[in-house]
Formats: sequence, C-alpha cells, structure tokens
Amino acid sequence: MRKIAALFFAFLLSILAPQAIADVDAIHSDRLPQETAVLAALDDVRQLEPYSHSWTNNWRFEIAKEEVATRLGKDLGFLTLALKNHPDNAELLLLTGLVAHYAYNLDVDGSYDITLNVLAQAQKLVPSDVRPLVSSHASLPDHSTQSWRR
Repeated sequence: MRKIAALFFAFLLSILAPQAIADVDAIHSDRLPQETAVLAALDDVRQLEPYSHSWTNNWRFEIAKEEVATRLGKDLGFLTLALKNHPDNAELLLLTGLVAHYAYNLDVDGSYDITLNVLAQAQKLVPSDVRPLVSSHASLPDHSTQSWRR
C-alpha cells in the first residue's frame, strides 16, 4: 500500500512540478500590448526561463550566463518603457515582474527594485488574481542590494 501511495505521489509531483517552474506560461499573451518589443520580450523569456528561473552559484548551462543576463536586461528595458504607455496593463506588469525576477536571479543591477515595484502594482491592480506570479515578490529576500550573493 505504501509503495502505491509513493508512486502516486511521485506521479502527481512530476505532473505539477513543470507548472511550478514555468511561470511564463501564466502570462496571457493576448492581454499584452501587441507591440513588437513586448512580444519579442515574451518570446525571449520563454527561451531563457530554463536558465534563469532560479539563482545558481554554479552555472552549468551551454549558454553563457552573461548572454542570458544581457538579453534579460534588454528585455527588461523594453518592457519598462512599454509600461510608461500601458501602466494599467496587468499582464504587462506581470511579464515585466517575471523578467525582472529572472534578471535578479542573474544579478542584473536594478532588477530587484523593479521586481518588487511592478509586482506590487500588479497586486494592487488585480488583487483577486491568484497566479503565483502576483505574490512571488514576497519570496524575495528583504533587501535592495544584490552584493550579498557575490
């Protein structure tokens, strides 16, 4: 009986685990501004998510960490600019927060504050949104400097 329960739990976990990591799938692309820079950033984060969804001190990927950080930094810049024209677009806030969070995982300067600010804005704009992205900023350490990781 225990073996069956353990197998069932392992199966259930294997089904749910990819969804816990793949935050970009929670973004509704049809609700984003249909601008080239925004959609390109969405495509880019889809490609880079496996490398940036969590911080690591021991980079073991075939793509250079600096390349991933540079691309996420550029995407973050485009999304931040897009927010100036669409400050009340919840999906854009969430996408920007996600990209900022991934950039933070790669030690991109300024990304911590952007993550906190845009996800807090999203939470105020759509308080009933239950997607993990909306409250994920609560899991970040309570400080505004990234030097502690270096």
